[in-house]
Amino acid sequence: MSGGCKDQEIGLLLTGLRMKGETVEEIAGAAQVLRRHMTPLKTSRTGLLDTCGTGGDGKGTFNVSTAAALVTAAAGVPVAKHGNRSASGSTGSSEVLTELGVNVEAELPVVEACLDELGICFCYAPLFHPSMKHVANVRKLLGFPTIFNLLGPLSNPAGAEFHLLGVGFSEYRTLMAEALAILGTTRATLVCGEDGLDEVTISGRTLVSHLGEGPPEELHWDPYDFGMEKSSLDPLLVDGPQASAQMIRSVLAGEASPARDIVVMNAAAALWTTGFSDDLKACAARAAEAIDSKSAEQLLERLAERMHVYELALPSTEQSIAQAFDVTEKTTGLLGNVWRLPFGLGALAAGWLADRFGSKPLLIVFLVGCGVTSIITWAATDLTMLFITMFAMGCFASIYHPAGLAIISRATPPDQRPWALGIHGVFGSIGIAASPALIGVALDQGATWRDCYLWLSVPGLVLAAVLYKWLIEERAPAEKPGPSDVKIYEAEDTLHWVPFLILVTSGALTGFVYAGVLQFLPRYLSEAWTSLSPSGSAPPEAVGAWLAGAVLLVGVIGQLLAGWFARGRSLERMLAVVLAANVPFLYWMSNSSGWGSIISAGLLSLVLFMHQPVYNSLVAKYIPHDRRSVGYGFSNVLTFGFGSFGAGSMGFLLERYGNGGAYLTLALFAATGTILAAALVLPPQIESRLWLRPFISGCRGARRNDSIDAQPLKDEWMSSRRSQKNPRAANRRALLSVPIEYLTRWVLQSPHFVLALAAVISVFSVYLSMTRLGYRTSRQDLLNPNSEYSQLWLEYIREFGDDDDAVVVVEGPSREVLVPVLEELTDVLDKHDQLFHSVLHEVDLEKIRAKGLHYLEPEQLAGVEQFLHELQPVLGGDWSRLNLGNMTADLCVRLRAVSQQPNSPHAAAITADARRLSESILGALAQSQTYRSPWHSMPQSLSVLSNMRTNYLLMNEGQLGIVLLRLADDTHDSFVPGTEAVDALRDLLSQMEARHPDVSIGLTGLPVMENDEMRSGQTSMTWASILSLIGVSCLFVAGFGGIRHALLASFVLLVAMVWSFGYVTLSVGHLNIISVAFTVTLIGIGIDYGIHYIARYMQLRGEARNCDEAIICAASAIGPAIVTGAVTTSIAFFAASLTKFTGVAEMGVIAGGGILLCALATLTVLPAMVATVDRGRINWNRTEPVAVHRWVEPILRFPKIVLGGGLAFTLLVSLGISQLYYDHNLLNLQAEGLESVELEHKLLEECNQSVWFALSIADNREELLARKEKFLQLDTVDRCEEIVSLLPAKDNVKTPTITRIRKQLDQLPERPPLLGVDRPENLGLVLSEAQALCDRLPQADDIANNLEQVRDHLRRLPLSECYSVLSHYQQQLAGDLLSRLHVLRAMANPEPPKLDDLPASLVDRFVGEHGKHLLKIYGKGDIWDMDALSGFVEDIRSIDARVTGNPLQAYEASQEMVGSYQQASIYAALVILTVLLIDFRSIPMALLAAAPIGLGVAQMFGLLGLLSIPLNPANLIALPLILGIGVDYGVHLIHEFREQSGKYRLSASTALALMVDALTTIVGFGALMIANHQGLQSLGRILTIGVTCCLFTTILMLPALLRVLTRNREDAPEEELPGGDKPETPRRVDLGGDKPHTRTDPSHEGSRRMEVDTRIPQTQIRHRRSPLID
Repeated sequence: MSGGCKDQEIGLLLTGLRMKGETVEEIAGAAQVLRRHMTPLKTSRTGLLDTCGTGGDGKGTFNVSTAAALVTAAAGVPVAKHGNRSASGSTGSSEVLTELGVNVEAELPVVEACLDELGICFCYAPLFHPSMKHVANVRKLLGFPTIFNLLGPLSNPAGAEFHLLGVGFSEYRTLMAEALAILGTTRATLVCGEDGLDEVTISGRTLVSHLGEGPPEELHWDPYDFGMEKSSLDPLLVDGPQASAQMIRSVLAGEASPARDIVVMNAAAALWTTGFSDDLKACAARAAEAIDSKSAEQLLERLAERMHVYELALPSTEQSIAQAFDVTEKTTGLLGNVWRLPFGLGALAAGWLADRFGSKPLLIVFLVGCGVTSIITWAATDLTMLFITMFAMGCFASIYHPAGLAIISRATPPDQRPWALGIHGVFGSIGIAASPALIGVALDQGATWRDCYLWLSVPGLVLAAVLYKWLIEERAPAEKPGPSDVKIYEAEDTLHWVPFLILVTSGALTGFVYAGVLQFLPRYLSEAWTSLSPSGSAPPEAVGAWLAGAVLLVGVIGQLLAGWFARGRSLERMLAVVLAANVPFLYWMSNSSGWGSIISAGLLSLVLFMHQPVYNSLVAKYIPHDRRSVGYGFSNVLTFGFGSFGAGSMGFLLERYGNGGAYLTLALFAATGTILAAALVLPPQIESRLWLRPFISGCRGARRNDSIDAQPLKDEWMSSRRSQKNPRAANRRALLSVPIEYLTRWVLQSPHFVLALAAVISVFSVYLSMTRLGYRTSRQDLLNPNSEYSQLWLEYIREFGDDDDAVVVVEGPSREVLVPVLEELTDVLDKHDQLFHSVLHEVDLEKIRAKGLHYLEPEQLAGVEQFLHELQPVLGGDWSRLNLGNMTADLCVRLRAVSQQPNSPHAAAITADARRLSESILGALAQSQTYRSPWHSMPQSLSVLSNMRTNYLLMNEGQLGIVLLRLADDTHDSFVPGTEAVDALRDLLSQMEARHPDVSIGLTGLPVMENDEMRSGQTSMTWASILSLIGVSCLFVAGFGGIRHALLASFVLLVAMVWSFGYVTLSVGHLNIISVAFTVTLIGIGIDYGIHYIARYMQLRGEARNCDEAIICAASAIGPAIVTGAVTTSIAFFAASLTKFTGVAEMGVIAGGGILLCALATLTVLPAMVATVDRGRINWNRTEPVAVHRWVEPILRFPKIVLGGGLAFTLLVSLGISQLYYDHNLLNLQAEGLESVELEHKLLEECNQSVWFALSIADNREELLARKEKFLQLDTVDRCEEIVSLLPAKDNVKTPTITRIRKQLDQLPERPPLLGVDRPENLGLVLSEAQALCDRLPQADDIANNLEQVRDHLRRLPLSECYSVLSHYQQQLAGDLLSRLHVLRAMANPEPPKLDDLPASLVDRFVGEHGKHLLKIYGKGDIWDMDALSGFVEDIRSIDARVTGNPLQAYEASQEMVGSYQQASIYAALVILTVLLIDFRSIPMALLAAAPIGLGVAQMFGLLGLLSIPLNPANLIALPLILGIGVDYGVHLIHEFREQSGKYRLSASTALALMVDALTTIVGFGALMIANHQGLQSLGRILTIGVTCCLFTTILMLPALLRVLTRNREDAPEEELPGGDKPETPRRVDLGGDKPHTRTDPSHEGSRRMEVDTRIPQTQIRHRRSPLID
């Protein structure tokens, strides 16, 4: 099978086996090897049938088994037909199916889809058994059947449970039946005609070996058994696959013929095999009905369509990849997300490179990079590699738009630019439209999605070579690359930031819509076509691909129309109209079907593509020519960067809400984009009403080609100071300062509008959350549903349900005390069936006892029957046979026979009977008169069963009782399900315990422990939140000297959290156990933004700035750091969505979006609220914040010592990392003192009984018991529980014997009659004879001695007493026998025991919905501990690879969670460094910003190791939190550093913000340390330690490092004021009283006065440094 043998060796082996004759062991062993090498077929179908036969009969008939498979499937039985090309004959199943139009070489996903959808598929052996290729040539050359003809039917890739197996040679029937039994087949019927046909023959008798639950059963079938007449085989003979296919078509068409009859017979045999009916004629009638109703014929047509070669041409690579890797729309949406994300984010860097080096060289890089990554994609072997290559391709693809569009916009005058861009868009649209159509055609010809990517690389590389040759010829030798090589048609060179920001924001929303529509357009149209033509001749998916191409070609018309009608002065208006037109068509798509869907998609394509030339023309209008590539790049950052999330979000939306909710959401995005675009064209009247006039006036000025001359006093004077004082700092002004400043100005012009809009969004978010947000509290919801272990668990749930047992533990002094309590408790629980079900406290075996004789071995049953045979006179009513004299006489007869034949096999038994009788009589006559039974003892198993009626669930020597029950499903969408049932149960138990003070009653079990954990966590979080709120409020007041601005920042954070709930509802739709902590994440990170904003604002107000000016300056200075920190942290969280652990992935999506919303609220809602509250406060009550910088400054005077000491401390504590470990034990997370946890520990310690156990599922009793025996041999397994051993193996021999026994015992009397007593002297004579006989026998001396004593007692007793004693003994003897007979009759029910005889609550726990059996495996020791658990899991998987259960779920989930966090950390680190590089445009600055988090994490891990604080599943969430907080600290510090000159100085606002930020986080999360829940305690500890370490590295080590780096940097010269005057020393601001040199600020109402330099004009008020900075 591995290809290591030569053809000659294979031929000799096969020939030798054939000549020798294959044995059962050889066949089964070879089949097992072949199964290990095969490709399994996955399906949701159960009860599969295979009609694959051995072939090789040489009869030349048509393919009967193939036709029978089609008819059987049409009759309702799923068929996985296994077959191959003919190896030794002329026609195999694959050849005939090919003639019937079925593509037998279809790929695995297509075959699986056919089986799931149609109920039939063909498993082509070479595809599913690739190892068979090593023997194919040899088999063909040999020309005779080999062992491989026997192996094919035994190696079905789908794991068929039923087999109708035609055998070409009758001697193989028994061999293959026994081999199938070894392989674990449920039922199989092996047939061979007496005429040699390997089918159920129509010409005579068919020999049948039927394999069921017992050994193979031999049968004989005639055509008459099926209601058919005999017929010759001649009409069934064919000469090739074409003739065979024609005959099958005629059969399925309903033509009466012997061919139809034999197909009906074989289909009937298949139905009989599956248990459809025990009557072959009824099965034949069902098969005939499937033919006559045309069901079989239609099934063949659908199979041919579904598995035709066109089906290999899946309509798009998205669907091809989804099927190739077995993933859903969610994953392929994320794949599109990964492709488009770098496409957007990389565009900014590409634009900068294009402006620097020229657009054409960058286009060559674009073509070559895309070509190479296409080749790598073609070679991708797994989904991870595919994600990586798509990311790389997106990076190269990001070059095109900024480079190509810049060339076009520079080379065309403004009035012709829309038309040129429209023509460019036409070609782009043709390419986009042709892509799915060409892919469909390519796949139509047999290509795969990989081939499409390989071919895609060819034009890219060819065009790159052509463009390179053009560039070489065009460029002069001395020419320097750059944008100057293109003719420029610009009348002005002005940057219009405000309209450009509006434009790109609307473009981002449109890009979101574009990505979402385009990613799933083929799928959408495929569904529409299916509703129109469900049974069309062409595959609906292929039609969907072609329709997608046609629909996108409509976009070409849109590009032409937009380019033709667009004019420079009307571009803004046209953009708004185009965007508005998207909304109704998207809404139409969300509610239409059929042709409506196709038409609406076409119209949407028309208007959607009209957007591009208009949009690109406006970008060129607003951006100067020398920065146009950067402008297009920045545009792509938003349009494609943010737009990239459209594909992923669309996947989530489609999976949760379907087409309706998904496209309606896109319509909302399009409507929002329309509103933004409308801001460019609003008339003045509306502008003034919306407080938008100053904001829009900038836009209108841009439309008039007028520069914006509205730069405020602050920008002029601060820019002058910055450029004079530090020219480098002026050049390093943050990239986002200007757009954030313009955004802030707009907010300040319309604060009420912003607040109203925020309120509307908040109300909408609350409504969405309350009506649609769900909670998923099962740990199963955290796991990757596509993982193997999760699939095994889901299989268990589908079979047995997902209810775990709650366990009531009752402790008492003895069994006698416990049993009544258990009975009463069960009665009470049964009365509350609305809360509890499946209550089990005992195993009632009364019905099993009635069938006790079935548990005896056949030999024991024969002994019982022989005993009854000897008692036949008594059973017939002659009870005098039990007279002592008669019994002794009978014994003498038997002893005399033994004396004559001492070696008789019955000698020992007769001697034993004599010994029992002599001892019994002697005991009765002795002084004690003790009765000893002379009858045979009952078999041990029968004796046990006779005394067994009820088994209570008792442990620990009867001092501990168990009641198992299951909690009713919680119908409420509660985050703590089962609370009502748990509370009610605890109330009932407390009442029961009060009534029985001598027992103690407790509650445990997995559902109870989970409920206790969730409620304990909720309570702890509530108290921790109250404590943290008080602590944070005190810190705010202490830090900022007041409560007003602290409340504003907190309120804005609350608004952002409300928005986040709405975002969660729309994006994911639910919260799980992990993602519910996203609020903690937002509080910990989101509050940072408000703190920094307020700190800088208060500093600027302290410099005598008015409110608006202080807000603008604060936003301009601190806003870029906020955006950088938010984007960095959010992308780090979004990276977690790429992990396999669903809980972490969803947490990443939710937290990433929530952080962005916190930053958005800080930059919009916070300035609006501050302006609303602080405006008009002329005598603003200025408070003095805490001067944190003064605490730090003395330390920083010795930067080298601080830095060296910090590094030494870091290295020292980092040694503790080696002691850090991960605690997997979930019990260690529970709150201390929880009853459920303590009882679990008690069960483990005292009884070695855990609520955790592994589960193994078996198809039948024999398989389960064999597996149980292997499990019990493992050192890590303590015991196994199952119920199949309570039922005996099925044995048809026992039932007749038990029936005869029952019949003999039917007439038993209730009491024995009075027996007559012989005269003592007569009895003595008989006893004397028996004594004499015993004297002659060896080893019978004791019997003779007993009889002598009996005679002596009879002689000594008075006559009356002697009669009395003998009569009493005889009645005892008769009563003893009668009691034994009554016991036998009570256990002599002839009906075999069955599962219904056991309690339903017990059967429900161990027998599945489809009859599968469950085995519970308990581990030795504490398997909550990971070391014990890992050994346990490894051992049991060596026995059953498909074992599942809570321990395995926890084991795999824990491993996957740790791996996911590690993977997410790597992604996050890479993304953080990338974003920092983009923000700072400097590698050293990026590394300095990341230094605090790197050092802080090292210190934190070291301290955790030294303090023995382990990582665990509860506190891992702290890692991304600390990552986000630490990065934010570093970013703010480096932004401040870049604004300074000379030696670095830590400013007052930054020091204060960092300290307040860190302390609020420490207090907020440190409050968790008071929690009872140990997991939350550890979370509080880690966050406290981690944030403290980050604060230490940020406020001490990083400033010290910056001091060292800038120790030789000179301060800029003192700036001069306008007019050449030197500045005077500034004086403090006076807030009251008239003093010299004061002026009133006209920008405020009231009379606030501030001290100004009188030599500066009023329009140039000098901005003074804060006393804190001084």
